[in-house]
Amino acid sequence: MLFYKNSVSLLLNPNIYIIFAFLYVHKELNMYITKKAEHNLKAASLLIENELYAPSIHCSYYAGFQMSKRKLAECGITYDEQDQAARDLSTDSHNYIITTTEEYVSDPIKYRHNIGKLKRLRKKSDYLNQEIVKAEAEAAKTSAWDLFSILFE
Repeated sequence: MLFYKNSVSLLLNPNIYIIFAFLYVHKELNMYITKKAEHNLKAASLLIENELYAPSIHCSYYAGFQMSKRKLAECGITYDEQDQAARDLSTDSHNYIITTTEEYVSDPIKYRHNIGKLKRLRKKSDYLNQEIVKAEAEAAKTSAWDLFSILFE
């Protein structure tokens, strides 16, 4: 479950209970990817609390990406089909997941804004020789939560 004793901010998110209810109704189909996303969000919070901002962004991005894959699975595109489609189209699997997910959300502009922000921050965090500050780590975590709301509204 996503209830973390050490992270009060997660419990204060007003959308958390709606999101949890939806996620666990469909847990048989998606239990592993959901668990990975939960772990990534928990890790992001713990990393921020310990001032490890760069790796927290990586975790926030992957939480959002994993839930995007879950959304596609719930729309009938299995995980194997997602991977195969990306290979067949000779495209980056992340780009395939992101552009395809846009077709299945009620607000594709908000979805693209949040996943795009996460992707930019992750690239900066993982690949560039630039400092990541707390505000960026918090922004990434917020974008991941916003993605959850967009994906499952």
